Amino acid sequence: MKIAFFTDTYLPQLNGVSTTMQQLFSYLDKIPGFEYIVFAPGPDTSTDKNIYRIHGMKFFLYPECRVSIPNYYYIKKILNRFKPDLIHDSTQFSIGLCGLLYARKNSIPITTVYHTNFSDYLAYYRLRLIDRVMWRYFTWFHNQCDINFCPSLYTRDELLQRGMKNLELWVRGVDTDFFSPKYKGILSVPYYHIHGKTILLYVGRVAAEKNIGVLMHAMEIINAKFHNKVHLFIVGDGPMLKQIERCMPGNVTCTGFLTGLKLAKMYANADIFVFPSTSETFGNVVLEAMSSGIPVVGAFSGGVQDSLIDGENGISCTPGDPASLADGVIRLLRNREQLKMLGKQARAHALEMSLETGFEQLIKRWAVLLNESKAPLPVSGTQHILNQS
Repeated sequence: MKIAFFTDTYLPQLNGVSTTMQQLFSYLDKIPGFEYIVFAPGPDTSTDKNIYRIHGMKFFLYPECRVSIPNYYYIKKILNRFKPDLIHDSTQFSIGLCGLLYARKNSIPITTVYHTNFSDYLAYYRLRLIDRVMWRYFTWFHNQCDINFCPSLYTRDELLQRGMKNLELWVRGVDTDFFSPKYKGILSVPYYHIHGKTILLYVGRVAAEKNIGVLMHAMEIINAKFHNKVHLFIVGDGPMLKQIERCMPGNVTCTGFLTGLKLAKMYANADIFVFPSTSETFGNVVLEAMSSGIPVVGAFSGGVQDSLIDGENGISCTPGDPASLADGVIRLLRNREQLKMLGKQARAHALEMSLETGFEQLIKRWAVLLNESKAPLPVSGTQHILNQS
């Protein structure tokens, strides 16, 4: 099977989307017969494998992200040489439009995934005026595709209400061996010289759409009773980081971006994962926290609703309510047995959502789509996957 991927989010940019794509490519590399190329923004590097970099410009909502400015004829030349069996778009913007155009002109099946809740983001940045225009375009774009993968039931239901068709659930998984309690007590938290305190952790973009303000107000409530007993780590970067650093209390530490083992160890050495965001289509970090054996206290909103089960692997809170978020944390601070139990059950929940299971589901669906489109299945391994479905 030969697949051409189009994305506006890829390494070295770090977020849930780029991480998932890198994990997918690593998985595909292990399957004999699979070939793929990737069109992504950024300068060419000698370390890129099968990656065609497209120059772009900064996205106004995310200065650290780049929107590609593609040359369609350059992309077309590469695709004609590669001869893909299938196109997979991970963006609706310019470079994704090139993938859609090529797929439709050449009668190639195309799939896409909706992974960012732009409507909520526009609301936070007071850009509701372009919301209707954006949704008209998104609906048109997605309805040209054979399959629109959704990372959560919440996202699928919302897109259905927007008039999108061909919606299917693709639940992402988590690397349960990498994000694991086995790193408990190893570096990270001790590195910051924090001892004898309950560690609260937030991982994600430090920005308005992640409800960072709610988190900081909740911390004020928690500190009124437990100031000397807790310490909050904020892992990530974003436009509100400097503001948070100026006003945060002494028991809050901003680490900036952490990746690899440093991130895995930070998860494993935390006690409670605190997540106020209401704009998630899935919430990778929630599953990473659970896989690391720590319970989640989070806003019961968006895609997080698919993972967070109140009283089983965490505590669900009222979205946008600092008092509710603080109350969830305080309940666990006062009940260490419940905290320990929820952590174990969070790990058990994550073990049922492995990366391999999610990727196998995706590949099977691609194989079925190729078969339905009467496209050849050139790889015996692909036919084997199809026969198992």
